[in-house]
Formats: sequence, C-alpha cells, structure tokens
Amino acid sequence: MRTACIQRARARTGRTRRGPGWILLAIVTFAPACRTTPEPPAAARPSPAITNAGPLDPDLLDPEARELAWWRDSMISRDERLGWWRQARFGMFVHWGVYSALGGVWEGKPVKGYAEHIQRIRKIPRAVYRAEVASRFAPSAFDPDAWMVAAKSAGMSYFVITAKHHDGFAMYDTAVGDYDVVAATPYGKDPMRALADAARRHGLKFGFYYSHAFDWGESVGVGNDWEHENPGGDRNLKGGRDWWETTPEFVAIARQYVDGKAIPQLKELIANYDPDILWF
Repeated sequence: MRTACIQRARARTGRTRRGPGWILLAIVTFAPACRTTPEPPAAARPSPAITNAGPLDPDLLDPEARELAWWRDSMISRDERLGWWRQARFGMFVHWGVYSALGGVWEGKPVKGYAEHIQRIRKIPRAVYRAEVASRFAPSAFDPDAWMVAAKSAGMSYFVITAKHHDGFAMYDTAVGDYDVVAATPYGKDPMRALADAARRHGLKFGFYYSHAFDWGESVGVGNDWEHENPGGDRNLKGGRDWWETTPEFVAIARQYVDGKAIPQLKELIANYDPDILWF
C-alpha cells in the first residue's frame, strides 16, 4: 500500500527535517492525516530515499524526476481521497500505552510533564521499562466498544491511537522484534486489532499515530541519551535539534532504525489494519 498525505503539514510542524535519515520517511512524515492507496508495482516504486509526499523541497530533489511519477499521479485524486477528512472535522486522538498504567508516577513520585514521556523524564533504562512497566501491563477493564460509543456519542467521526509512541513499544502484534504488547505483557492480546474492529462496527474512521522520529527503546534510534550518546534528547547531543545537519555521520546510524524498524512497522500497520489515517 502507498500512503498519500495532507499537505498542510509544514504549517503544523514549523520546519522540514532535511537529514537523509528522515527523508526516507518523508512520504508519510509531517502529515496530520493520510489515506492508504494501492501501491504501484515494485519496478515503478521510487527509492525511499527520494520520496516526499509533502510540498516538494527543491533543495532535496527534482519534482519532475521520473522516480516521482507516482507522487504526481497521487496528487490527481488527493482532494477526493481527503474529502471525508475535511467533512469530519472532529475526532478523538488517544495516547495509550504501557506507560498509561503508571498514571504519571514513577517510584512514588509524580512526573512533571507529559505522562507518556515518563521514560524520558525519569531516564528509565529500556530493560527496567520492560521488566517493571511492560511486564505489568494488564488492562482488564479495556472495552474497545465503549471507547467508540463515547467518541460517536460526542459527535466524533474518527478515532486515532498510538500504535507506537516514543518509548518504542508497539501496542500491536508486530513481527519486528518482540518489544510489543502481545509478546512482552501479561495482557498478550492485540488491542489495536480490537479497536480497529470496534471503530468499523460503530461507523468511525480509524487510524494510527506512529512515532517515527524518536525511539527510546533502540540503541540506534533517536532520543535516548541516558543510555546511549544519541541526539534528540534533553542533553542536546550532536548538535541538538538540528543534529542531522551538524552530525551527518549519525544519519547512517539512525538509518538502521528507520530501515530496520520504522518502515517495516509502518508497512505492517498499513497491510494488516488498513487504517484510514496515519498521523506523525
């Protein structure tokens, strides 16, 4: 499947990531909403390194390039594909992961800031996070139909949830490693499947948020600077926010994460759940 995205993304993000490690994901990066469309034959697909579904940046690539024929074609039906989104206007976006069970409290002390950032805020090592957070995740009261009824009763038309947040933990059944809700929690089931099915039973559009730019659970990911000397964290290592420009040698390292985890997991989500929206 191919993902075509809303192109107002730069107004939302404020800047474009130029590092080649992130251009790899530019086809679905910086877009508040995307709709999957059939993927062209393998021979016709462009190299991921030059794909960009947002407004094309002349500093990065030639918009008339042969490899971008699929992009130009996708723009023909863009308005039609995004029609439902413009009509919907109101939906629910949920952050829900193994961190939710902590309630923003670690070792008896509440954190200051986003509760879903508790691993970063309290500098929790991945091994500890898996052993003491993921291994205790057992949402016995989880009721996907109740969530959808609440959303629809409020007048909402779509539902978006975190398939993987910055902690790097997949809240669905992924084949990319075992750092996921099925393999690493006592719950042992796929709540994203349950939510996707419930959304469709109740007539709601359904989609995922996926954290592609940060992954605190990977040694070659961006953001974990308490276990690894990686950029993107609170210490502002390797150039801080613009690390891909100031430390281009780390781009090749980060690309291991992008190619080995982020892209394969995004392909899984598209192929296995057929989401109406992808949010980044």
